[in-house]
Amino acid sequence: MPPKRKLASLDDEDSSQANNTTVAIVTSTSTTTTSPSSSSSSSSPVLTSNSSNTSNNNNNNTTNNNDDRCPIPMTSDSKQIYWQYQNSEFEWKDIKYNLLDSIEKVYQKNPKDSDEQNFDDIVIIFSEMKMYNSKDNAKTKKSIKRVFRQPVWSWEKARGEFKAFKPDISLKVESSFLKGLSKASINAERYINFSSFEQARFDDDTKTRRVRRNHIDVTDYHNPYWYFLHSHTQTTTPKITTKSWKEFDGSHDDINKAFKNLIEKGENTQIKISDDETICFLSMTLIKKGSDTVIVKIDNGPILPLKKSYSQLSEQERKDMINKMLSGQTNDKNNNNNKKKNDSDDDDDNSSKKKQKTDNSGNYLPGELDVLKKDKPMKYILRPTRHLSGVSQADAHFRIAESQFYRLLTSGNSMKVTKVEYICNPTLTKKFNAKMEEFKSKKYEHSDPVFGFHGTAAKNIIPICTNNFSVPGGGSGVKHATDSGWYGKGIYFSEFTDYSIGYIKDCTKILLCKVLLGKAYKCSTLIHGKPCVTGYTSHLSPDEKELVIFHPDQILPVYIVHYQSGATAGTAVSGLNVATPSAYGSFLSEYNQANLMPASNILNGKTISLLGTLSTVQYNIQNLITKHGGSFHSHTTNVTGCTQLVTTSSDYFNLGSKVQNANLNGVPIVNENWLYKTIISNKVKKSTSFSFNAPLKSKSKTEILKPIPLEQLEYDDDDDDEDEDEDDSKKKKPPCKYGDKCYRKSADHFKEFSHSFLID
Repeated sequence: MPPKRKLASLDDEDSSQANNTTVAIVTSTSTTTTSPSSSSSSSSPVLTSNSSNTSNNNNNNTTNNNDDRCPIPMTSDSKQIYWQYQNSEFEWKDIKYNLLDSIEKVYQKNPKDSDEQNFDDIVIIFSEMKMYNSKDNAKTKKSIKRVFRQPVWSWEKARGEFKAFKPDISLKVESSFLKGLSKASINAERYINFSSFEQARFDDDTKTRRVRRNHIDVTDYHNPYWYFLHSHTQTTTPKITTKSWKEFDGSHDDINKAFKNLIEKGENTQIKISDDETICFLSMTLIKKGSDTVIVKIDNGPILPLKKSYSQLSEQERKDMINKMLSGQTNDKNNNNNKKKNDSDDDDDNSSKKKQKTDNSGNYLPGELDVLKKDKPMKYILRPTRHLSGVSQADAHFRIAESQFYRLLTSGNSMKVTKVEYICNPTLTKKFNAKMEEFKSKKYEHSDPVFGFHGTAAKNIIPICTNNFSVPGGGSGVKHATDSGWYGKGIYFSEFTDYSIGYIKDCTKILLCKVLLGKAYKCSTLIHGKPCVTGYTSHLSPDEKELVIFHPDQILPVYIVHYQSGATAGTAVSGLNVATPSAYGSFLSEYNQANLMPASNILNGKTISLLGTLSTVQYNIQNLITKHGGSFHSHTTNVTGCTQLVTTSSDYFNLGSKVQNANLNGVPIVNENWLYKTIISNKVKKSTSFSFNAPLKSKSKTEILKPIPLEQLEYDDDDDDEDEDEDDSKKKKPPCKYGDKCYRKSADHFKEFSHSFLID
């Protein structure tokens, strides 16, 4: 009979320190759990930092600590969210587990809340990112921050040398551990025994290796740099020791590459940076031969490239780049080369590579010239790149949109541009250019375009990029969203990002357009709903923060800028009850896109159950399911007869009755993006690709830059299409007749029969 699950415990040498702290310490940024009988070869100092590790303190016991069973807020990709406070200049400590869920929910409701929020014996002011102890009469404030962690399980290859399992195996083992199982299978030959924290063989349980459970910091850092805690003792009387963070010499790329490889692929848990120095990522320490270990941390580097790289250009270079992009000018030399190459390519049907190279010169993206020759609007998906080396046209587009977003942003650094969609609409471009030439011929003061933001509902963005804006009033049927038009009945823009974002309610993306003001009339007072003043082509508000346009040909939608607010930057949290973009999961945009798709039968034969607080109220998702031929299963705890259970990561790992019932009946448990991508692509996606134990896909895969239809969310990904034959071949294994009393050790036996104490 398999051994009952025992409590894994570690040394309690730091318990006295932990009990004396104002806020109970639970784990550090990278926690470690090992066999109780093992001598910890990676013990490190108690100090923690942004990414430093406290190994083997009394609260790393995992299963014998009541806090370990408290709900931990999670992101949609199964990363855990922790809150820390700064105990000293070089030490960050975790806030108690049992407070994390409450803190995160309140934070998500209003990240800029200036009111004092009470959580047991601590008081937090989110707008300041500070906290103090309610029992402290002096109300001494300490800095706080959010960090994100990922479970990493590793096995001992040689004495003191641990190798990490692949991320999908780590997630599978972590899920088994949290469910309280006694074992978790790694493959057909090996399993992990949680009572002893050892890896063993099914056919010979005497052959064992130690395993470890760590949680490493995967917080998103811009231009990540690596630092070590340097101690210097002065030769004075008395001797004084000072500490400071010092960055490692040389390039940090190799360290970042090794750390990223651990997160995405597993395997190596350390990197040798010199003959005598090795960085251990699991313990976040620098191991020096013949010397004590030193704490290591990862943090933002001296420059934030995603936000600052554009600013690294000189003032004149920035002006030239923006002016060229606004006016649509191209390099004459490159254009002449384009013409010659196009002439020579016309007679060769097999010269696609040459044509792509031709399109890539000048101010055009690959395939953009071909799009401009046709009538159908298309778009390109652009993502941030780290290095500024010979700025490509794709980089230039991204950096210009990003720079405009940040330029007049007044809400500080709480927002982050994550993606830019560049719109290429031939029809609207021709009309806009014609209007610009008209204004120039009339010598209007503002005949060159400016950039203006426009915030609107998600459902309006694609129609606007396709057909342009409609002027409110008249026969358009379009009305102002909030009022009758304080400075005229027109289309409103602003160069101030915050101003336009205030009009967005259901998404985290904003339109950035080229706008022709022409001859602008500056309003001195409110002129509710008035048409454009005779002799002028646009209006300006008294403070010039609002630009009012009365003719759509003066507008060209150019970019859709996707951003994350302070509540969601770096992650998206599921399982909250507030109907705002920051509170819901990361699939709100996907839901809005799926909701715009025409009715279909793509979900025919699918019976879908819902659980948790999803990207919109469940009633809307139920309607979406039936609209596309599926059936909704309304039972609150039972999923019998269902084909999929759609839920959030937090609900999945909280192991509610519905999740347990789905596991028992073999019903696939998926995140809601499975539903939306199935509807948008009109192809049933693999459930396994959207499960919470799915292998982590590398984000470093190079995307082919090409034009795609406006309504398409991403570049094609056929890997997620469901293979029905493959799914049918995965037959459910019959249960072992011995049940929990199974004594068999044959690997073939475990391949053939299922066991309740294992996750297959």
